[in-house]
Amino acid sequence: MTPGIYLDDENVIHFTQGRRGARSDDHHSTCRKCRDRDQSRFHGVVCSSIDCFHSGGDHLYLFEYGVKPALILTKLAGGATLAPADLAEVVRNRASSFPINNSNDSSSHYRFINNGNDFAMYCKTGLLVIDNINFSRSRQAAAFFLAVTFTFFLFLQQITAGTFTGVIATCFGLYCIYRFGSDIGARPNVIKVDQVETLPRVAEELSSAASGVRPIQSLIDLFIVLLMTYFGIQLLLTVRT
Repeated sequence: MTPGIYLDDENVIHFTQGRRGARSDDHHSTCRKCRDRDQSRFHGVVCSSIDCFHSGGDHLYLFEYGVKPALILTKLAGGATLAPADLAEVVRNRASSFPINNSNDSSSHYRFINNGNDFAMYCKTGLLVIDNINFSRSRQAAAFFLAVTFTFFLFLQQITAGTFTGVIATCFGLYCIYRFGSDIGARPNVIKVDQVETLPRVAEELSSAASGVRPIQSLIDLFIVLLMTYFGIQLLLTVRT
């Protein structure tokens, strides 16, 4: 399934990584509606016809934005986010501001965009996940999240210790925390960049930032993984007894 931004009744803007060994008779290379006749070889943002975009045979799905927290937990395979979407006109303008159908474009626009999901999420929300924001630069958000997680851990340990049901409930609670913590609408290492034209400058500024400090999300992920491992061992011990 390839995420994309619906532009009008005939076109979709999306990010493609190109397909090695694409044949000349591919639908993407022969479609007369597309602006370029060999989009299958591009690495970057392309504007495709609806037919080309849908040529993979998959069904079309509508990604949901600004959903309630309870809905996030039911979306095991994704398909929703807590982050609200910007106005439709803003989204279309943002997607159209990328260099389109330009295979020679500099990768500076794609410092934070590695796939179609990143591209669609940025166009819809203006949010970017920044891996090298360190703990000190976002200490309030990270400290708050870790404090809430640790408090929740202690609370569950007190009320559910020693029972099979309790361990299951604890694991589910940690799953909930992880789902919220990994959502772009809740995680701390996210910034808002409204204008596509400023992406190269943002990338340059962050590249020159101090390194050597573990990223926030890595700390959070490691913390939760350790907790889940601990409760997994607890679950095995409970089953054996």
